[in-house]
Amino acid sequence: MSTVPPRKPARVILIPVTAFADGWSSRPTAPIAVGLRLLSEHHLTGARAEASKEAVRDFMDDEGDINDAAAFNDAFNDALLQHLVAAAICDPNSVAEPHPLFPYAAEQVPGAFTREGLLLVWHELELLHHQASPLLPPITADGVAELVALLGGGALDRKPREVQLPTARLLTHCLEVLRGDVADLASVNP
Repeated sequence: MSTVPPRKPARVILIPVTAFADGWSSRPTAPIAVGLRLLSEHHLTGARAEASKEAVRDFMDDEGDINDAAAFNDAFNDALLQHLVAAAICDPNSVAEPHPLFPYAAEQVPGAFTREGLLLVWHELELLHHQASPLLPPITADGVAELVALLGGGALDRKPREVQLPTARLLTHCLEVLRGDVADLASVNP
């Protein structure tokens, strides 16, 4: 009988201790390696449904009206972020296994991470989806030359702020990779 070897996560990240809430009873004392798995449409749909339930529970009155639309939206977005992070994290050596620190990630993630910690994992997950997307072909030499010319000509500065910031973050990541500042964590073991 043959066994199928574990499938490695698409990305492994190192999460600093400061990303974890001080009050979490299982807070690590050193950075931990966490695998990230690509999320399916099923994960996204489930996370949206759970986030909606939580926001409705907290901000809908007995008549079915949302009593604070801004707070409802914030609660939905916060819960969605938590559910997606919980669905994405896994053992650094196998996408099929939960992370040893998060055997019940859906229940643990909301109390485990600081807001910044959640965003750190989320940004890494976004990078993973960009890198793995079949919709984004790799850049060519001509594309690199065009990018340099556009950046040098101030094209990014002319974009709205909501476009500038995520694009600038992606460019920072690219710069760090090309400089060699980003460690290769593909073989990290916990």
